[in-house]
Amino acid sequence: MKLYLVQHGEAKKKEEDPLRPLSESGREDVQRVAKYAENLDIKANKSN
Repeated sequence: MKLYLVQHGEAKKKEEDPLRPLSESGREDVQRVAKYAENLDIKANKSN
């Protein structure tokens, strides 16, 4: 088994949006990491 650690994307500041969804920059970072993983044929498994 291989384990890959990935930091979550940057969220918006609490003052900007209390629900704190990903910022535009955070969304771009996550998409870039996902594309990189896809190119390496790395699949994410969902655990319960």
